[in-house]
Amino acid sequence: MAPPESHIRLQKSNYITWMQSNYAWLIALTRITGGFAPPTPSSIIGIDAGDGESLQLQITRQFAEAETKTIAAANNDALIDELYGILKEIPMGSPACSEDIYGLDTGIAWMSEDLQWTNSDNISGQGKSSVQSSSEEKKKFERAVDIIHEIADIE
Repeated sequence: MAPPESHIRLQKSNYITWMQSNYAWLIALTRITGGFAPPTPSSIIGIDAGDGESLQLQITRQFAEAETKTIAAANNDALIDELYGILKEIPMGSPACSEDIYGLDTGIAWMSEDLQWTNSDNISGQGKSSVQSSSEEKKKFERAVDIIHEIADIE
């Protein structure tokens, strides 16, 4: 089961802005494969469940102002638990800053007391990961990204 108070962040791009809270947090990124310079984020979704009663969402899209909204945490408990369970099962790329092992050009990072999971440190798109994901793990990772979009109610 996921920690009762969490911070989730989805970011479309390779550039990571770490947001810390007193609780767990998650970052998911799209366009993580870089070239000579990291790409600019096309969107960032931050979800913070610090009070346990509501989820505070901050959605920033490329060339747009940040949108904030509050939704009931209870309505999303099952999704957050599913996301947490997926991340506990699937592998991370190794070493950090290596290739996109899921092939979705998307990265996720979750940090809590009992789970430190990331595949989103790929700033320059350099290097090959010593860990590769299976087709089943890729499907689970895709579901993890879909869960974040579902919680944030965006496509």
